[in-house]
Amino acid sequence: MDTSVSKDRRALGFTLIEIVVALTIVGLLLSLAFPAMRELLSEDDSQTPVRQLSALVQELRSRAIGERRPYQIVFDFTSIYGLRYYYPYQEVTTFAEFLALQDEERVRRLEEIKRMAVERAQVGVGAIEGQPPPPPLPNIDDEYFKRTITLPEGVILEILSWGALQWTPMDGKHVHRWVFQASGVCEPLRLRLSTEDERWHELHFDVLTGEIVTQRYYAQ
Repeated sequence: MDTSVSKDRRALGFTLIEIVVALTIVGLLLSLAFPAMRELLSEDDSQTPVRQLSALVQELRSRAIGERRPYQIVFDFTSIYGLRYYYPYQEVTTFAEFLALQDEERVRRLEEIKRMAVERAQVGVGAIEGQPPPPPLPNIDDEYFKRTITLPEGVILEILSWGALQWTPMDGKHVHRWVFQASGVCEPLRLRLSTEDERWHELHFDVLTGEIVTQRYYAQ
């Protein structure tokens, strides 16, 4: 037997035992990495409002185009709000007062609509056949549109506006307004949801469609 040929072949490749050992090590590393990755993705998908925010963006954009009027999303340190366009207040105290006033007006308007429904039902009993039906009742959700996404406890919201060089955390002193014009176009926006253990989920939204064009995850 030519031992020199065997040595040359061994130098050019790996033995079966070496391959099995290498595959075992790779499998062990993957088994350790996958649960951590699944945990990260699970937290970002279910415990952070990423999916809710994506759906809210599309709803507001659709309403803005359909009604030919601006809508907006307002970010603060505890929640994300979808609202009709309003005067651009920035202080959180003023914004909180605005929300409280809107809620009070919504309750009053809802009571008015209920009374209108009762009066319409009474008139309908004695209506003459052939008369056109009355116009539909106002939609309270259209008049006082509001959607709220509550941030999970411990989640820090940061915004990177168009032209900004640094991320701005929503720290309770100010709010950030993200307006959707009647054309459906919005300003470029990057958003980051992070936790105290230095995990974060970063989103980049398209200005024309409002869709998430890039996502990045990080965890130590």
